[in-house]
Amino acid sequence: MELFDYPLFTACFLLLFMKSMGYLASHRLSKYGEWFVLSLLSIVPIGGFILLIWLNNRFGITVVQFGTIGNIILFCLGAFIFIGCSIWSKSLVLIIIPTLLYVPKYVLTYTQLSKDLQMILSYFISILSIAFYLFLLYGKEKGIDITYLTVHGEKEISDTLAVYEAVLSKMI
Repeated sequence: MELFDYPLFTACFLLLFMKSMGYLASHRLSKYGEWFVLSLLSIVPIGGFILLIWLNNRFGITVVQFGTIGNIILFCLGAFIFIGCSIWSKSLVLIIIPTLLYVPKYVLTYTQLSKDLQMILSYFISILSIAFYLFLLYGKEKGIDITYLTVHGEKEISDTLAVYEAVLSKMI
């Protein structure tokens, strides 16, 4: 049930959102009317997911298990979707962010660490690596060359603290 209902509710909400914004843009409403439309727009997804939870409790959750081949096919399908969206948007973010989220967890399962420590480390590695990637991406957008940073044109920065200070000053 959840396999079809979550995408169905999401598609219905996006359609309702588009129609509501189109209605608000084309009609002149009072502030109360606008707030009423926006309140209905926010109540519908909450009600839909509460209904989904109630239906799952009432009728039970259907479980679908894929074998090894099915998991490989689904992984390849998901990878092709992410790669296709990345090519379409001309950005590597859709490939790098999921990689940074899931690879540390997968790699740490092959260590002798306890499960709790694996979870904590994978969380911190994922968050820090994503933050570092976004920091590099932000620097690239602002025109800051992180690999070879110069200050005042010719002077190369060798001190680590000076590098951080220069990056932050150029970003701000």
